Amino acid sequence: MRFKKNNNNSYHVYSSTKPGSDLFCKISFCPSEGNLEEQYQFEWKTEDEKIRRQIIREWKSKQKKIPFLTILCEGKTELIYLSEIIKILGLTNNVAISSYNGGDPKVQFIPATNNFLWQKQFKHDFNQELWFVFDKDDHPGYKSLTEMPKINSDGIFLAWSNPCIEYWFLLHSKKFKDEDLPRTQKEEIERKSWVETGKGDHVENVLTQVTYQSQVSPEDCFAKLRSQSRGYSKTSPDLFHRFSPHLPFALNNCKNRTNPAQHGSAMPLLIERLIKYSPYSRTAALKLLSNAKPAPKKIKAPPSQWSTKEFNRFKTLAGTVQSSKTISDDNSEFMVCFLKKLLTNISQKTKPEIIKNYFPN
Repeated sequence: MRFKKNNNNSYHVYSSTKPGSDLFCKISFCPSEGNLEEQYQFEWKTEDEKIRRQIIREWKSKQKKIPFLTILCEGKTELIYLSEIIKILGLTNNVAISSYNGGDPKVQFIPATNNFLWQKQFKHDFNQELWFVFDKDDHPGYKSLTEMPKINSDGIFLAWSNPCIEYWFLLHSKKFKDEDLPRTQKEEIERKSWVETGKGDHVENVLTQVTYQSQVSPEDCFAKLRSQSRGYSKTSPDLFHRFSPHLPFALNNCKNRTNPAQHGSAMPLLIERLIKYSPYSRTAALKLLSNAKPAPKKIKAPPSQWSTKEFNRFKTLAGTVQSSKTISDDNSEFMVCFLKKLLTNISQKTKPEIIKNYFPN
């Protein structure tokens, strides 16, 4: 039995791998908030119940092979950006994403990794991946973390950005060139020390030579991005959609920027992995992500205005009640004061509220 993944977000199930095999079923992906099984619709081409049960068993087994991803983000920018991708690709049931709100990523890495490896060792059905998403910034542990052995293996992956996530966003622009960025930050790349001795091996001087290299700072990237994408904000709800139309270009543009010691980003590694685990083919997933639109903003309707006819009706009613002889002396003064107060504050009330309370018919 062969499961063939199509570009139109569906699978075709054939009786065998041979060309011209019988088509048993078409499985379509239908995004929903329910469990994973409810997100797929089976369109049967065979009436054989035995074959149907076999297809369902193999399909469930196939879905179980998709690992569960735990993604730890350094800040809210990465969290907002990736959460939208996960939602669009229909992976909300396969991914847990959170933010640890800044700080040296190595501090977060050690306890999270120890817990992950412990579970991997003692759980026989363990099928998970652990991802860390962080910037270089000025973190002292960045270099040692990215140089650790067995990173991007054993189910532990790093999605770094050097110097910051804004550099990844800049790679979405065809006009962007790395040499256009100012280099206002100095970074120490080498330090040498030696001793000058005098007569009788007496130490005269201890000399140190430090070599610096000019680097692009996170502030430089942020300023450059703001000049190219007006209104950019690190916590904007439409963060992903601001750059999504150029996502395929950015993925290709970042191919030669995979060295964590240089300007670049490993964000494409995570995005490609999410696409791989989605029910879409790569072509269909990129098209879906590129064409995705942000949810429309809910705009509160302005307060309804009183028409002249409605206002006159209210005045007439108020005058009738004030002059009515049916109102007793005990409550007439109260009723008159109440209506006068209501007329004074009528502009502060909305039309539906007034009509509901005072014009029930």
